[in-house]
Amino acid sequence: MEFLKGNCYIPAPHGRLEAIHKPDGDATRAALILHPHPLHAGTMHNKVVYRTAKALQDAGYETLRFNFRGVGQSSGVYDHGVGETDDARVALDYLLEHYRRERQSEPEEVLVAGFSFGSLVGLRLGSLDQRVDRLIAIGLPARM
Repeated sequence: MEFLKGNCYIPAPHGRLEAIHKPDGDATRAALILHPHPLHAGTMHNKVVYRTAKALQDAGYETLRFNFRGVGQSSGVYDHGVGETDDARVALDYLLEHYRRERQSEPEEVLVAGFSFGSLVGLRLGSLDQRVDRLIAIGLPARM
């Protein structure tokens, strides 16, 4: 797997995920940030998602944010949260594999943060994946 800084594409079963990866050689923790609903103009460029990623970078996290399937240059189509959870798992695999290769160690902490729809996906992923230590749910949509 080729790892890139900045804008990149992550291989996925349905093709690829468009992502922005901010590695930091001094980071001791890793964070995945998830965007709002794909059918309501949610993207990794959302202001809340961007600010969350920036705050986590400033706090010492290597960060990765990406577009769910069918958003921006990510392949695939919207899948009602099921496929998007798979996308988040693929992105988390990528982030943690990069961290391990660069540092020859595991991150001290793995965090998944999401905004709105992304918080639902993040809670699904984080509650099932034992690699995730912390969850942040911003604007959790109670009716979903």
